[in-house]
Amino acid sequence: MYYICLKCLGDEGLKEDPKANINLTYGTCDFCNSENQYCFSSKKLYELMKPVIDLYMPDQDFSESITMDDDCHIWEIIQNDWDIFPKLSVPDVHKLFSEMIDTKGWGESMTNIFPVRDADKYFGIVHNMEKSYKKKWDEFCNEIISKNRFLPQSSGNLEILKNLLPLYKIELPCGDSYYRARICEDGKGFTKNDMGCPPPEKSSAGRANPNGIPYLYLSSIENTALYEVKPFNMDIVSIGEFTPKKTLKIIDLAHEHKIKPIKFGYKIRDKRLQIELLKILSAELSKSINPRRANLDYIPLQYLCEFIKIQGFDGLTYKSSLGDGYNLLVYNEDTFTCNNVKTYKAIINKNAFSKIKLVR
Repeated sequence: MYYICLKCLGDEGLKEDPKANINLTYGTCDFCNSENQYCFSSKKLYELMKPVIDLYMPDQDFSESITMDDDCHIWEIIQNDWDIFPKLSVPDVHKLFSEMIDTKGWGESMTNIFPVRDADKYFGIVHNMEKSYKKKWDEFCNEIISKNRFLPQSSGNLEILKNLLPLYKIELPCGDSYYRARICEDGKGFTKNDMGCPPPEKSSAGRANPNGIPYLYLSSIENTALYEVKPFNMDIVSIGEFTPKKTLKIIDLAHEHKIKPIKFGYKIRDKRLQIELLKILSAELSKSINPRRANLDYIPLQYLCEFIKIQGFDGLTYKSSLGDGYNLLVYNEDTFTCNNVKTYKAIINKNAFSKIKLVR
């Protein structure tokens, strides 16, 4: 029997108050060799991980076998899907699972020979759930665009979304830099005071904000900010560097998240299927919009972003459809400071942007 300490585990559900957790033993970790640590025995860890392990089935249980490719064994797939043991080497993960899986009755042959499958993916359950969420979202979009603008009858799965948002919450520290670009119509460039949101009376509708309600749109890198404003060749563009004034609560839809499964127990299967909704909404926020339909197609996205705002978050991130970085939407511009502004001449060469810095 092996013992593994809390420091070697990446699932927050396994790190609750150790003194109150009757599953823990005080001793030495067999993997990092730290002494006087709260540890799980491989037997107790298996009991906690059983709902996750039960998502997978030995390949011989299926009608068609799969080729023995890399990362197809139980310890490899669970580590790739959930990252429960971020500090363990591959051999150590294998060693731990060999001990745990033997408890299940699959035996050493299971962990060393037979590949396993994700049953929900194999039987199309994940795909069908994705199709169902997408259908309901499309119905919601159609209703709010062309039928009921302010009091839609369909929910677009927003109640499910409300429970999922904490899984994608991140904290934005004060020191991180983000960028906002503005095209200078007069060619002179902007000052720091000019780089924030327009006043409400001049704020037009955008991807996330309704007409008259300004949000601060930022990008993770300068070039993405430049792409987002779509300058013409030789346009003069000012790019401001912004940093948060305080730590902010952000919903991160720009990156894929591996949820921590242990605390959900046997509800992890439903939770994992619901995550497909977040993937769909992330794609919707990032997709290219036909400029001729933007005033309509932005409406469901504005509704979605306002829904996230009223849950108490300061903003959200989403992938850029134009640049390599990602975008940050901030509901209240007063939570950020513009530290400096650089002014450039945009050069377009074979559909790519470069920039020449202008000295003011």
